[in-house]
Amino acid sequence: MTLDVSVPVPRRIVLTGLIAATAVPALSGCGIRLEGADSPAVPDTDEKARRAVVRRLRAADDVAHRMNAGHDFSNELDRVRSMLAVQLAALGARPGRAATAQPTRAVKSPTPRALMTHVAAVRDSSLRRLDRVSGVFARRLAGVAAGSAGAAHVVGAAADLHVPSAARPLPPPEETAKPPSPSPSPVSTPSSGAATALEALGDGLYAAIYGYEVLTVRLTGDARRRAAGRLDKLRTTVGEVNTQLRGGGAEPARPRAGYSLPYSVEDAKSALKLAATLERRLGMHLGKAVTDLPAGTRYDAAHWLFESTLAGWRLAKTLPAVPGSTLPRKVRRAGSAPSGSTDTKHPNSENGA
Repeated sequence: MTLDVSVPVPRRIVLTGLIAATAVPALSGCGIRLEGADSPAVPDTDEKARRAVVRRLRAADDVAHRMNAGHDFSNELDRVRSMLAVQLAALGARPGRAATAQPTRAVKSPTPRALMTHVAAVRDSSLRRLDRVSGVFARRLAGVAAGSAGAAHVVGAAADLHVPSAARPLPPPEETAKPPSPSPSPVSTPSSGAATALEALGDGLYAAIYGYEVLTVRLTGDARRRAAGRLDKLRTTVGEVNTQLRGGGAEPARPRAGYSLPYSVEDAKSALKLAATLERRLGMHLGKAVTDLPAGTRYDAAHWLFESTLAGWRLAKTLPAVPGSTLPRKVRRAGSAPSGSTDTKHPNSENGA
């Protein structure tokens, strides 16, 4: 599945200072095409949203950078910083100057809670702008928001292991960076384009349901309980999608007569590998839905993308930096953390089968 990720930027937008030196080359390098006045221009809200989220990402990266001087879970911090670097590159930016300087122990190191607060601010800043930007850019913002929520889980899990017991405890990883639940609203009548997007999403959900039915029986203990819970959630989600379709007078999505697995599932290891693959593929369906659904109806798909991202983390410990988005290889490798920290070679990567 591919997606044209070019985001035209009007020439009237003037980038100054550091952004002028870094954002424009990075935009071109990550596949976001700068186009002139003769080309259809996206609303200025795309650029305003990009700048706002970039500021939040740089602030989070600066905090993670300074934490390296005072905490001993450097591997997790490196992984989070690598994810933040990929997210910045996906938005056509680079880390700020403060985050590239050498950390010093003379400066008081932030706490894990401070980092989680900044990462949550990235998520919230991205979500608030979903309905104000173009569909293509909304997909990128939804991916950044979901990836940020996953990054907070990495920090939370590490902090639970390494922060002294005298310190104020963090919430359990399952409770950190939980996206706000969408407010209940009456079922709207989807347009023909929205109905098509929902039908495609329903098809992807049914494929994921089949895969989870196969892999769950190969697991035991906590992994099996998590997989069974995810299977129940997928069934609930496809029911919500079909409710929206029926509300608009469209036929509900239905499962196909049969599905084939990408590889055989013989044991727990291959079952978890399949779970990662299913969530990666479902994330692409959800990202496409964010693109195709009109403003005002995107949040449900973005919320389901959160759930898919966190399910992949809890089951298989896979965590793409920008879930649901098709990123050029240069962007996916923008981070400098240890190999595998952004899942560039894992089945859950953007290039996975």
